Amino acid sequence: MSHHSSLSKALCISLCLPVAISALATDRTWTGSGGNTLWTNRLNWSDNTVPSGNADAAIFPLGITANVLLDQSTTIKTIYFRSPGSTLTVSGGVNLAFDNLGALTLLASEDAVIDGDGSLTFSVNTGENFADN
Repeated sequence: MSHHSSLSKALCISLCLPVAISALATDRTWTGSGGNTLWTNRLNWSDNTVPSGNADAAIFPLGITANVLLDQSTTIKTIYFRSPGSTLTVSGGVNLAFDNLGALTLLASEDAVIDGDGSLTFSVNTGENFADN
């Protein structure tokens, strides 16, 4: 195999890999259509999929005041609060972990509350981690 061919493959991998990884990131929007306020109820989320993992963002959209109960430990990349008065309650013994590569972890374009007897952990690299617009 020629040096040029190896270099071309390495360049393609280094340029294509970030695109492939970012394609796995998914925004999940709260709909509240599940008949309760549980984060873990898939029917409360767009595409009937609960956001979890360091590639997912949970969005509480404008126009829906969400009162959500996190009843099971989960890891998330980002949470966006876009409607005033939303509350996320973390149950006792439950951990809400934010894990990303230094991108924004919390964005509240309106007043929102994270409350409860559970815990929050942040595992971020660099960059802005919290924003209040």
